[in-house]
Amino acid sequence: MNERSSGALESLAGPLYVLALLLVVTPPIDVLANVWPIRLGEVSWRYGTVGASSGYLLTPLLGLGLACLIAIARRQRMLLRVLAIVCLVTGVVLVVAAIDFGLDAAQIRHTVPTTPELARWSFDVGAAKAIFKDLSAAVAILWLGLATRRARRALGADGKHAPPPLVGHAAERGH
Repeated sequence: MNERSSGALESLAGPLYVLALLLVVTPPIDVLANVWPIRLGEVSWRYGTVGASSGYLLTPLLGLGLACLIAIARRQRMLLRVLAIVCLVTGVVLVVAAIDFGLDAAQIRHTVPTTPELARWSFDVGAAKAIFKDLSAAVAILWLGLATRRARRALGADGKHAPPPLVGHAAERGH
C-alpha cells in the first residue's frame, strides 16, 4: 500500500468503523423494540422473536465483515482478535437459536389451524425459512470468524505481514 492510499484509509477508517457499528447494532435494537417486553418463558414469544430476527441478520453480518476488512487493512491485531471472538460466539448463538426455534415451532405447530388449507403449510414454510436463514448466517459468521483469526495470524507480531514459512526458512539458510 502506498502512502497516498494509506492516508486515504486512515481518513476513512473512523467513519467506516462507525458505519460498521451502526450496521451491527441497529437491527438488534429494532427487533428488541418490536418484541419488548422480553418473555423468555413463552414459547410463542420466542418463536416470534427468533422468526422476526432472522430477517435482520444480513445487515449485522455486513457490519462485522466491514469492521474485519478495516482492521486487516490497518493491521490492528487486537481488534481482529476481538472481532474473531465476536464472530465465533455469534455463530454458535445462531446455531443454538436455530435449534431452539425448530423445537419451538414443533411445539406450537398444533395451534395453527388446519383450515384454510394453506395455513399450516405457510407456517411450515415460514419456520423452514427462518431456520435456513439462521443456519446460513451461522455458517457465514463462523467462516468470517475463522478467516479473521487466520488473517490476524498472517500479520506478524509487529503488525506487518509475516513471511511465508518457506521464505523464512530459506532466508535463515542464506539462500
